[in-house]
Order: sequence, then C-alpha cells, then structure tokens
Amino acid sequence: MKHLALIACLAMLTACASTAGTKTNPQLAIWQVEANYEVAAAAAAEYNSLPNCGDPAVLVCSTHAVRVKVKQANDTAQAAVFAAERAVRDPNFSASQTGAVMATAQQAILALTAITATLKLK
Repeated sequence: MKHLALIACLAMLTACASTAGTKTNPQLAIWQVEANYEVAAAAAAEYNSLPNCGDPAVLVCSTHAVRVKVKQANDTAQAAVFAAERAVRDPNFSASQTGAVMATAQQAILALTAITATLKLK
C-alpha cells in the first residue's frame, strides 16, 4: 500500500509540473501518462488480489463481473499507453498525431481510474 501511495504522489507531482496553456514536451507528457497509468493499474491489481465475494468471513472481496470490467479497462489503457510511447519515440509521427495518441491514452487512463476509484479495497 505504501508503494501505491508513493506512485500516487509521483503522479500528482508530475501533473503539477505541467503548465496549462504551454507547449508540452512529449517525453515529459508520456512520462506523466505512464505514471498516471501505474497508479490506476496498481489499484486494479490490488482489487484483483482480494478474495472472491462469497468466501466465508470475508469483509472486503472482489466479484468476477467487476474484475472483467477492470481487466477490459486496464487492457485498453495499457494498449493506449504503449501506442503513445511509440508515437513519442517515432520521428515519423507529427506533433498533431502524437497529441491525438496521447489524448487517447489519457482518456483510457481516466476510464480505468473512474472504475478503480469506486473499488472498495479496504
């Protein structure tokens, strides 16, 4: 759990480092996207490690239906982050193409975060 808190702090610091209205360095932006993904993925992994609901005497548990939703959102976010990494590293991508891929990754991470924010982990 301490690791998750450290990752969350790192994501907040990177978010604070970017300034609205200024041109963003793609390498810094992908680092921020990756950090945000790691926070959401860590919460998803923590939920998936919980015992199944229905096991006797379990106060906090996970359900198959929610694990499926988490996996789908995580798979989508992970693929989007990988695509953004490739776009940032590939000189054949224009700035607008890279920006579009980065925006898609950010939206996928927001979708995963929306799910993981509702999970009961403790």
